[in-house]
Amino acid sequence: GACRSNHETETVGGNTFDYPSVHGASVLAAGYSFVSSSVRAVEQTPSILTAYPAVDLILGKQKQTPTGRDTTRLRYAAFTPALRAALTAYTGRGGNVLVTGAFVGSDIWDRYAPDAEAIRFARNVLGYEWVDGQATLSGKAYSVATTADAFRLAGTAFTFNTLLRPGQYAVESPDAVRASDASGATFLRYSENNIPAGVLSRRGGYNTVVTGFPFEAMTVAGERDAFMTAALQFLLGQ
Repeated sequence: GACRSNHETETVGGNTFDYPSVHGASVLAAGYSFVSSSVRAVEQTPSILTAYPAVDLILGKQKQTPTGRDTTRLRYAAFTPALRAALTAYTGRGGNVLVTGAFVGSDIWDRYAPDAEAIRFARNVLGYEWVDGQATLSGKAYSVATTADAFRLAGTAFTFNTLLRPGQYAVESPDAVRASDASGATFLRYSENNIPAGVLSRRGGYNTVVTGFPFEAMTVAGERDAFMTAALQFLLGQ
């Protein structure tokens, strides 16, 4: 009752539930095929991942949320124990992982009691660690040169939605992330402050790519296609 009324006559973009198709369109544009799966299916049957050389984990704005007023009962963690176990087993067999989402770091680190097991997973399996939340307001990032051939796109710009608008949700609080060890490197930075926005890592037997903002929030299809092509080429060693 105390909020402003500046959006009360508008249709505001929310959860369109079509993100596999958004990601998949760019996967197809890169020359690859894809299938989609729910997280629950992966958690219950981790072996379904073994047929695929790469996993694109769509986290969006998923973040742990208290159940009602009970702050001890949390739901919607970005990386549940079951999902961590599935991805650990998958990467242990050489599977490659792309992770994009607004709270990939803050949902693990920025808590009253940080999750030690999830931190070890992020650092040791996916190769990243959290730098900061609310990393940018502009929603603009640019690629920087790395030793990975696929990501030699220095200066290429990427824009993602940070404002309420029809048809696409707003990313108000993207994360900043960095490589957790010498096997990784920053390949994206936020334009307004040069804080690292995305990291890639060669983990020894598999590769990972992680960004602090959701892929599907990018506003330009051509930018999504360029990003996905580079990511898949890096992940698959092509």
